[in-house]
Amino acid sequence: MKRLITTTIAALVLCGSLAFADNEVSSITLTLEQALNMSFSQSPAVITAQGAFDAAKTNIWVKSTADNPTLGLQLSATPFKANAQTPTNNPLYSNSITAAYPLFTGFENQANIDAATAGYVAAGFGLNDAIRQARVATSVAYLDCLNAKGDVEANRENVKNLQAHEEFVHNQYDVGRVSRLTLLQSISQLSQAKLDLIKAENTLSKKTTELKIQIGLSDAVQVKLNDVTKALDTPSRDRALADYQNTRPDIRQGTVNLQADSYAIQAANSGWWPSLSLNATAGTSDTNISYVDPNKYAWSIGGTLNYAFSDGGATRAAVQAAQIARDNDKKQLEVIKAQAYAEIKQSYDNLSDASQALVVARDGLAYAQEAYDIAQESYVLGKSDNLTFFDAQKKLFDAKVYYNKALYGTVSASYGVLGAIGSEK
Repeated sequence: MKRLITTTIAALVLCGSLAFADNEVSSITLTLEQALNMSFSQSPAVITAQGAFDAAKTNIWVKSTADNPTLGLQLSATPFKANAQTPTNNPLYSNSITAAYPLFTGFENQANIDAATAGYVAAGFGLNDAIRQARVATSVAYLDCLNAKGDVEANRENVKNLQAHEEFVHNQYDVGRVSRLTLLQSISQLSQAKLDLIKAENTLSKKTTELKIQIGLSDAVQVKLNDVTKALDTPSRDRALADYQNTRPDIRQGTVNLQADSYAIQAANSGWWPSLSLNATAGTSDTNISYVDPNKYAWSIGGTLNYAFSDGGATRAAVQAAQIARDNDKKQLEVIKAQAYAEIKQSYDNLSDASQALVVARDGLAYAQEAYDIAQESYVLGKSDNLTFFDAQKKLFDAKVYYNKALYGTVSASYGVLGAIGSEK
């Protein structure tokens, strides 16, 4: 819970500084950790869970007041009253101060307090789970931006290489060493590369806007993202699958909800018990509303025992409703456990696939770069044609794009694993 408060304060401070930055500067450097903290204060799910957490805390205080004594002022008027001694109308007016203290309520009050306390703990886990999901979503959005940024850089380098090649071919054409067809091929390849660069830049702009919306940052602020190229350390698959019921906040929330349901059943069963309270009254009464004889002042102290032989089935219905709620929560918890188990297995599969793809992509990029260097030198020396160079250039570009995707995919998959197991990293 202390970590939760610290994270919230950090997010508020960061949002305040960035709001100031909106008016002072047009560009900021945004780290992944900063983006995560900002998302916690912007996520609708986190905001809703925070409200539920605060309400659950207040509910403990509300339930605790049931054991407190009560004090009140009672004014009554009975304008039409008769008895055997006075068969005619005999109005009675009274005022008094009353006090009551519950001595025994069939364990209802304590059960309600226990249920409220369990609900508060469950709401805390619910808030942690909302933060977990926001962390995963924001890390994916941030890394998607980095991937898009890498694609833009690859496209820019592709344009740069093809532009240099087109200039070389143009010079060769001017001195009659290559045909016009070769020149047109070079120009066409460069034009296509420029169009691809525009598309990549548009994709980066779209991804960046989506990230800004997710973390609540003004679109007017230009952001520079810090590169994240190292995957996070993750526990072994076997350990994660053995411990996930203790690390996933949604499972822990469901488990505590069952405890709260048990207390709710106890509270409902209290209707079968009698109740006992201590009562005190002090006041006066008279038949004249305009004047009350002070000699008629009276007080009383006593106990009240109440047992309902029949409450119209209210207690039975309350118990059944509480039991149904418990059964539903139990079924829901089993579903959550199954989904969490599948999610963790899938996240480790994703990380394994991404890690293997990164190894292949790294080797492929090295080979593609070597092939490009050979093709470029061979073309300059007149040992190969234009199409051979374009093929090598295309494969180099594809290798860079694939490497970027594998690199950031691996990092994203590591965040996905930690999110799936419920880690707070």
